[in-house]
Amino acid sequence: MSNNVDECKNLRAHIMEISRLFNEGDFIEMVERFSNEMVIVEDNGDILTKEKWLNNMTMPDVNVFMYKTLSVNTIEVSEDCTMGYAIYTGHSQIVIKGNPCDNIRTISLVFKKIKSDWIVVFMQQSMGRHPNESIQLQ
Repeated sequence: MSNNVDECKNLRAHIMEISRLFNEGDFIEMVERFSNEMVIVEDNGDILTKEKWLNNMTMPDVNVFMYKTLSVNTIEVSEDCTMGYAIYTGHSQIVIKGNPCDNIRTISLVFKKIKSDWIVVFMQQSMGRHPNESIQLQ
């Protein structure tokens, strides 16, 4: 059990590292934590590859002013410690093509352990909401 607990701590550290790199706008370093076959589902339903996502984020008309993890909601690791997933809430302030986006969104990540390191193999984002909007429960 302690191995599983340790791996959950490792995944939490990976999430915080990814958030730090996003906040710094260091997307090239950030995608080093992504598998080459990674699938990214954007909030509008678009499906991107690692390369397409990196291309989008490094365009000159994309400016990140702030990104931070507000809470890590769930972290689970398989019994054999080879797969894991995390759900967390993040807040971003980004300007894309002159349009400011100040959003809080939920991000789901699936990790696979390759050798001794956790690599993101899947990411999906919820639609963002403005920080002043309340959460609508169904």
